[in-house]
This record gives sequence, structure tokens and C-alpha cells, in this order.
Amino acid sequence: MSSETCPRSGFVYVLSNPAMPEIVKVGKTSRDVPVRVAELFQAGVPVPFDVVGSVYSPDCHVLERRCHAGLGRYRVDAGREFFRCSSEKAMCIVNDEHRLHIEEMIDAYLPDHTPVPHDDFIDTSSLRILAEEFEVSFGQLCDLLDELAPEDLLRLQTKRDLRIAKLDAERKKREMTANV
Repeated sequence: MSSETCPRSGFVYVLSNPAMPEIVKVGKTSRDVPVRVAELFQAGVPVPFDVVGSVYSPDCHVLERRCHAGLGRYRVDAGREFFRCSSEKAMCIVNDEHRLHIEEMIDAYLPDHTPVPHDDFIDTSSLRILAEEFEVSFGQLCDLLDELAPEDLLRLQTKRDLRIAKLDAERKKREMTANV
């Protein structure tokens, strides 16, 4: 979605600069972040900024204000977008505010939705990697994961764990059908 179709959309970014250790800049742009970084270098800083990270928002103005509020105690000067904290801390706050901002927007427009809790979300690319490590197909892994209890999932670390979990699930299934 471009800023032409959604005029408040854009990116909130976190920048660091080797000339200013432990200080980050958190700002917004409706254009590509590298374009904004190039502009900032022309503004007189001794070395170019490094992009720590950025997030896209349908309303980057609101998100930037939320991020600045979340970083408020680290602010270097009230009139500037610089914060004395690690880039990891700044990015963590930006990501948290981004997630909350999006959840609030979804809730406002789709009040009856059922979001997946953030901590319960599983990226399918991670599952594909896990399937390769365990030398099973993606479909087989998904079928097995459906059969396992959540506490069993936490123990899956090796191929042996997966085989044991699979055998346990098959045994439980046989016991259930035998009791019927």
C-alpha cells in the first residue's frame, strides 16, 4: 500500500550512528527508509546512520508518537527524536508499540475477530525447517503437532524426541479406540 492510497501510511524506523554510541534516532517517513537515511546524512552528521530496523504502519504518525512515548524516559532532548538507549531496546519498544497499534486498529474495525495470541503464533517457515531437521514431510509434522499436547511440544528438540512423541501419540490413539 503506497502513501498515495493511504496518506498516513509509512515506516517508523530506528537508526544508530557510530558517531553517537548508545543513542538512537526513532522517526517516521512515508518514503523508503534508505531515502530518509540519505537525507539525514546530508544534514550534517559526520557519518551515515545505520538502519537498525523499521516497521510499516497504516498510520506512521500515530505509531511514531506511541514509540516516542514508550521511549520517553530515554529521550535526550524534548524537541528531538534521539534516545539514549541500546538499539535493541528501542527496536523492542517499536515492535511492541507496532503490535499493539495494529491490534487496536483491527479491534476497532473488526470487533468480533479472534486474534492469535502473540506468544502462541508459530511461523510456518520455522515448522518447515523443523520438518527438514526431523527428516519428515511438512504435512507429517503438522499432523503430529495436532496430536500432541502443548507440554509435549516444548520437549521436541531432537529427532529422537519427535519419534518418541509420535509413538506416544499413536499409543494414545490406539488406547482411545480400544476403549470405545
